[in-house]
Amino acid sequence: MTFPLWYFLAVYGLFFFGCSIFVFFNFYHIARFGLQSTKTTLVLAMYTVSFAALILGQIELLLTIDWTETISISDAFFSSTPSF
Repeated sequence: MTFPLWYFLAVYGLFFFGCSIFVFFNFYHIARFGLQSTKTTLVLAMYTVSFAALILGQIELLLTIDWTETISISDAFFSSTPSF
């Protein structure tokens, strides 16, 4: 049984969507209910910059993969040597 690699990308997209909702939920609650001080602003800035850096790093890694290739389940999970 073979299937295209973009199936993995679709699952990854759903996972990333869930993580993004969690990040924005945390951002909102820190900004809304946190202490209104310079420290809170600094934490929010670091949180936003680190999330943006993770997104850019993931995009850079994901663009290196040819998502139109197909993969066999037996090759992907039961091979003793990696097949690239």
